[in-house]
Amino acid sequence: NRKNRNDFIYKRDSNEKKLIKYALKNKIPTFCICRGFQLMNISLGGQVTKNLVREIQNQQEVIIVDKNKRRKVILVNSFHHHAVKVNQLSKHLLAKGLSSSGDYVEYFAHEKLPIIGIQWHPERKMKSKKFNDDLFSKFLKM
Repeated sequence: NRKNRNDFIYKRDSNEKKLIKYALKNKIPTFCICRGFQLMNISLGGQVTKNLVREIQNQQEVIIVDKNKRRKVILVNSFHHHAVKVNQLSKHLLAKGLSSSGDYVEYFAHEKLPIIGIQWHPERKMKSKKFNDDLFSKFLKM
């Protein structure tokens, strides 16, 4: 039933936004994955493009740029229909990884708070396991 599904999504969004607000207020380290990536961006004043008309891929290239402006490409899974365009990213978040087209943010970090967000699912098998492991290690040290 569509009404029940919409009610569930509304309640889920409401609860998750409360959790994000609490985490921000208390500076709790937060690792945002997929939908959490999108919600954190919205909670910090950014926007999301919904219902993308693009091919869902098992893998896509993400361009990672480090603090020294070095670039490397990793392969991640991609199953999302919503995304954050570069110009939709919150002013409080720094783009750390972009889609190969350069149009979408795939990885961000907060400018001051211990927050990391990725648009892919690191728990799924993929070729970027080492990058994901390093990212989790970085998060655990926050």
